[in-house]
Amino acid sequence: MTSLEQVRQLSTIDQIQVAGLIFGSQQRAKEVKQFLADCEKIPEVQTNADFYNWNRKKQFLSKDKQGFSFMKMINHQVDDMEQYTGPMIYSATTNHYGVYLAMVVPAVKILGTDAQINAWLDDLIHIRKAACYAQTELGHGSDIQSLQTTATYDKQTQEFVINTPTIQAAKFWPGDLGILANWALVFAQLVVDGTNYGVQSFMVQIRDEQTHKPLRGIEVGDIGPKMGYQVKDNGFLKFDNVRIPKFNMLAKYISISPQGKVVKEGDPKISYASMMMMRKLLNTVYPKAAAISLTIALRYSYTRQQFTNDKGVENSVIEYQTQQHKLLPLLANLFAVVLSGNVTSKFVDLNFAEVQKGNFSHMKRMSFITLWNQSQLHSFCSELC
Repeated sequence: MTSLEQVRQLSTIDQIQVAGLIFGSQQRAKEVKQFLADCEKIPEVQTNADFYNWNRKKQFLSKDKQGFSFMKMINHQVDDMEQYTGPMIYSATTNHYGVYLAMVVPAVKILGTDAQINAWLDDLIHIRKAACYAQTELGHGSDIQSLQTTATYDKQTQEFVINTPTIQAAKFWPGDLGILANWALVFAQLVVDGTNYGVQSFMVQIRDEQTHKPLRGIEVGDIGPKMGYQVKDNGFLKFDNVRIPKFNMLAKYISISPQGKVVKEGDPKISYASMMMMRKLLNTVYPKAAAISLTIALRYSYTRQQFTNDKGVENSVIEYQTQQHKLLPLLANLFAVVLSGNVTSKFVDLNFAEVQKGNFSHMKRMSFITLWNQSQLHSFCSELC
């Protein structure tokens, strides 16, 4: 039987250089390698071998504990999104808080005023306030302009009234909403004196921080497990004329006077900035996690032997053209996605650095970021082993 070590000795590839290419630099590759080595010493971040035999409640609680442990390991450095690479590779399954840390936290930093950042950011990063990104509705998702949730400004009380006018306007599918979140970053149509000023974002408390019970006017819950993704608590959320302070609208690029005068600044696309940060995460971190499936399939194909050749020697499965034609294109595609993801990641960082300076000229180019069907890769690789 061919061993992995025998196969590796046949390779002339410089592993250190390739690792640096994949992770953006040799320094980053070393950091990820060290992180994975550190994980081996910490029981709290291990995924139990019986994980998939557990019920959903036990799985959920184990991932909650694991998620907190990972956050401690990276010292809550959520600004460095590539820090997710290590936990994503090591955890073997999804982790709690990933969506909110990758979307809500950047949104507050990008769209919030200094006062709002001071009020919320530290609590969000350290998960004292657990928030979800409540954009998608039952009737609309990516078509953000058509969202139906409303936020009507009440000049008398200096408050916004958040309301779900139809069943189609119910927030549906946001991750971390079903069980974990006690706050939500809600995207709603801003209405002032009967005039619609488009979708804006609002920080809304949805559960009591002590009892975790839904607040008055809030209907919220879990929509149940997804196949292969059981511990992600996607949820639903409805508002019955819930009042929040005027301060809770992220207001770096929009303001409302006490009399109801609305003033907007910059490019309207900046409202969707945190969605681009999530696209960056999908493009840079998830392909590296998907590579685990391909690595397993390739290793198996080299070491698994089946049938003898003319010389009476058993062939490795990878020697058959049918196996090569299925796996090697995936390997080429994976490298293409990883390398292009590293480039687009730099562009996303450049764009937001410029936005902070008041330059919005790159916003129009942000939609080119591509995604890859990684779930299909996982399924395909399992079929080949």
